[in-house]
Amino acid sequence: MSYRISSLYRELCHVFMVVYLLEFGLSLASYPRLKSRVPLQLNMSGVATLTTAKYVVLLVPLACLFVSFLLSPEFIDARYGEGSPTSNEVKIAFFLVQVLLTVNSLTYLYLVITAYLK
Repeated sequence: MSYRISSLYRELCHVFMVVYLLEFGLSLASYPRLKSRVPLQLNMSGVATLTTAKYVVLLVPLACLFVSFLLSPEFIDARYGEGSPTSNEVKIAFFLVQVLLTVNSLTYLYLVITAYLK
């Protein structure tokens, strides 16, 4: 069972990295057409309460990719030992963190591209 969790987590980490690379490519493709300021924070009505320079759109997927490298199975196995119960619990928790990170970064990119293209 622990081998299945390790191999599944390893494959899912690769999927997350591919998603972040695709997101970076989409950000890069839409970058020239974005307005000079993009939202960094939205209120409950969807109105921008804080804006920033448009290069942040490129930094979000790069930051997610960096976090994905930090949450890699090699890091977890080196710290806790492959197949240990703690290692499996940490992998499940890190998987959930990556799911939340992916959903948030894709949602941010969608909002910026749909609302702030020239």
